[in-house]
Amino acid sequence: MPATPEQPGVLGTAEMNTAEFLAHLTSLGVELRASQGKLRLNAPLNAVTPALQEQLRQRKPALLAHLSSASDEEETAPLTFAQQRLWLIERFSPGTLAYNVPQSWEIHEEIDPEVLLIALQALSNRHPALRTRIEMRQGQPLQVVLRQADIPLTFTDLSSDSPSENQNESLQDLLTTQSRRTFLLDQAPLIRFHLIRLAPKHHVVAYNMHHIVTDQWSLNRLRRDISALYLEALTGQPAALPPVSRTYTDVARREQKESSLHASQLAYWRKRLDGMPTLLELPFAKTRPLDQAYAGATFRISLDAPLTAQLRRLAADHNTSLYFLMLSLFAALLYRYVGQTDFCLGTPVSGRKHREEEEVVGLFVNMLALRCSVDPAAGFDTLLQQLSSAVLSDFEHGDLPFQKLVTELHPHRSSAYSPLFQIVFALNPKDPSSESQEQPLKETYIGISKFDLS
Repeated sequence: MPATPEQPGVLGTAEMNTAEFLAHLTSLGVELRASQGKLRLNAPLNAVTPALQEQLRQRKPALLAHLSSASDEEETAPLTFAQQRLWLIERFSPGTLAYNVPQSWEIHEEIDPEVLLIALQALSNRHPALRTRIEMRQGQPLQVVLRQADIPLTFTDLSSDSPSENQNESLQDLLTTQSRRTFLLDQAPLIRFHLIRLAPKHHVVAYNMHHIVTDQWSLNRLRRDISALYLEALTGQPAALPPVSRTYTDVARREQKESSLHASQLAYWRKRLDGMPTLLELPFAKTRPLDQAYAGATFRISLDAPLTAQLRRLAADHNTSLYFLMLSLFAALLYRYVGQTDFCLGTPVSGRKHREEEEVVGLFVNMLALRCSVDPAAGFDTLLQQLSSAVLSDFEHGDLPFQKLVTELHPHRSSAYSPLFQIVFALNPKDPSSESQEQPLKETYIGISKFDLS
């Protein structure tokens, strides 16, 4: 399926066969699939013109036949607990951007769109999560993995623009538009790519995924795989990638079997979170809206090398890790601002329990609810010691899926904020598999925040 430059025009000729017509739709960013005898369409704003609508109407029988034969299911599986949580959020807030995961990076090399498209097909074949959609059947949501799903690739050439402020504005507009396009969970694939040419040897590769099929660990794997598979498609030399011995549907079935083993961990969390306040209310300048809108912004600061070294030494002097030191500092800071001595913070853990799952793309990340008790009369050393001990115990009981914890504990629920915690603390280590990748990531801000603060 050829990748063609992005253009505002409609389908030109009626002589195109069905496959060519579908390729043209893909180049326009229009996604089409067959479901229960109907055509399902997802497209950018203003992409489907009246002329294109007429083409779709005339070609509907041929399109249905082609898509139905090409979209045979490979397998189905229940949702994991993590997926259930995001699926419920999507049901209550359809079309939310909160769980879009946009990524982009610059490459100072020549990139052939046709070769990249071949690499993306290989990527889809390697990772079933990229061929997965979420579908309701008999009242239950299921993962449906397709035998084949073409990853959409849009190509935009900005090299004719002067390398100035205008080109940068055009680039940022494209990245923002890509990142803010919503996904329909019942339409696979839940990933889109955009190749932007700034100069013959200067490109930006951008892609957007729905969080229900990915997490940060998966993103690192995908970025590595794309680079390797592109070189394979370009040179013909096989990519030296580790085998993927399990699938995400294997993980979902394993989780179902293990659900009966969660009783002891659930008992721990019932005791640990008993009597905990429902809300940690930051001193906002505005009133909290009745419904969580996920509107937010990103503010970035950097700690210089000398300060980072001092923090590491301070952690070592207290026989603890940098994570526990920073967590305790953050808890103390929150107490100073809010005045609340008992509150809960969320923290992500990888959720990958077995080495065989390290190459699997999917939503593994689990959230832990860390209860923080701050005694104003005690010193920081005491807070660090007590919080480190308590949170270590939390990590030892961290296999219980967060969605199951919420279901079982029945905490106070509000459409205005997330249950159990509204603030997230994370210290992300560098993934060793990404150390050889030299392309700098470009920041893509979409004005979204899943929590009050993270």
